[in-house]
Amino acid sequence: MKKFHAKVIVKMKPDSLDKSVMLEHAIEYFMPVPELSCHTGEVYYIDFAAEDQCEALHMIEKISQEVLTNEEIENFEIRKLEEFSLES
Repeated sequence: MKKFHAKVIVKMKPDSLDKSVMLEHAIEYFMPVPELSCHTGEVYYIDFAAEDQCEALHMIEKISQEVLTNEEIENFEIRKLEEFSLES
């Protein structure tokens, strides 16, 4: 087995109302910011083992779809998937 490290970004879908609007209002309350646009989301860092890169991608996609996101209101993007070694 090989060790893999993944970084997954989960964001609200564009047509879903989220806390981004509240964040924009809060920022504007303290100071005006021209053309302000905020987007909130979550970042997950996951380390796991898989036989190869293909299996690792399949696993992290399944984890992202079934565990990390609510598909009705969120999208996910796998930003990083790399093999790593604990050996120095």
